[in-house]
Amino acid sequence: APQDRVYRSFEEARAFVHSLGLKSRTEWEAFANAKSGKRPADMPYSPQIVYKDKGWMDWPDWLGTE
Repeated sequence: APQDRVYRSFEEARAFVHSLGLKSRTEWEAFANAKSGKRPADMPYSPQIVYKDKGWMDWPDWLGTE
């Protein structure tokens, strides 16, 4: 179940996302959806929920576009 998954730390996850060069939430969702098969298992589809009290600020911060 999603709530039982262990995800990488917020800092590690954000660094990974920055390395992808995605420019928008729409690009993230296209990358992260299950059908693409690209998102690592330890990365959440909804980082704004998983990392809510663990460093999450906003989409520009997550994507590195601020």
